[in-house]
Formats: sequence, C-alpha cells, structure tokens
Amino acid sequence: MRFEAAAVAEAFVAKDQQLALQGRLLRINFKMKRVKTQEDKDCWFCFENASIERDLIVWSESEHFYIAMPKGPVCDDHFLLVPKRHIAHSLELADEVEEEFE
Repeated sequence: MRFEAAAVAEAFVAKDQQLALQGRLLRINFKMKRVKTQEDKDCWFCFENASIERDLIVWSESEHFYIAMPKGPVCDDHFLLVPKRHIAHSLELADEVEEEFE
C-alpha cells in the first residue's frame, strides 16, 4: 500500500502504529529507508542464479522482473512477480524499476 503523504498514511493508522487491512493488522514503520543489500548468489529467486528452477518461469521479457509459478500456490491464479536483481524488500527498488512494477 502506498500513500502520497505521511499525513494521509497517519490518518489510516491507529495510535499503536497498526493498520487494519482486510481483517489483518499490519505494523507500519514510517522510519524505514531504502537500503542496499549484498548480492546473494545462492538466492533461489535471483534470476542469475544457475540453480533457479527455470521451468517455473512463465515470462521474463521485462528488463527488471520475471513472473513465475510458485511451488505451493495459495490459490489457482497465484503467481510470483519477482525482481531479477536481488533485493531484501521492495523499498530497495530504484525509482525507474518501481515505475515498471506499477
């Protein structure tokens, strides 16, 4: 979920820094910043990893992302949209990569 301004986000968040979303409570951290992570050559999602299960990849035409079928889908239409470059969380996406994601 993205908010255009902190004030808008704060309006949705309770005093205990939690947001109720579809029956689930999400903890909000307003202080989180973009960080850099080291490449993980053994990450089983990294596109460059030689041991990635390529038979699960259904589309990889994007410069920054690929789509794969999960080994254990949550529902029939479940798929994974995965960045090709290793990141720890979505806040590490560069602005141009984030634009492609949206």
